[in-house]
Amino acid sequence: MRNILLIGILALTGCSNQAATSYQEYLLPEPAQQQIASPKAPLLMVEVELAPYLDVNGIVYRTSATEVVQAKQHAWAMDINEIVEQQTLALLRRQQQAFWPVELNPTLNLNQAHKLLLKLEKFNGSYSGNAEVAGQWLLLDESGVIIKGEQFAQSVALKQSGYQSLVLALNTALSQAIASIAPQL
Repeated sequence: MRNILLIGILALTGCSNQAATSYQEYLLPEPAQQQIASPKAPLLMVEVELAPYLDVNGIVYRTSATEVVQAKQHAWAMDINEIVEQQTLALLRRQQQAFWPVELNPTLNLNQAHKLLLKLEKFNGSYSGNAEVAGQWLLLDESGVIIKGEQFAQSVALKQSGYQSLVLALNTALSQAIASIAPQL
């Protein structure tokens, strides 16, 4: 009787482990190229804002022209806003030399810093088989006056089906968007 109880407990434990492995968490991969910006350059405070439907734990997927869903079993490993902001900082440090991009930090004196505001309206998969990254960026001077800005939209085809491929395509689309912004700073 004791053996049967032990086998039952082990079987239940095995089933619970299988259910736990179906839940996946993702991060964007780190950029590979070398940093060219210098920490001695003027500071550029970078702030990322996500549309409310994107600022969620699950990866967002557009199922039609009018409907989006949030994955329940495929989620971001950290706050998606923080993931995108960190990736943006790393990419900007590798793609321009005019500024040293930093995140908002109360210990830094950012009174004289320019600000880059990146507003994302799309950062999702699509029923078309693409990853979509779209929004607008604004470069503000130290007084908050808009120096320049524009909209951007990138669409990258998934190499294969699945959320891992979607995350890699989202990373590529974000990299392309930042590559179009960086020379304008």
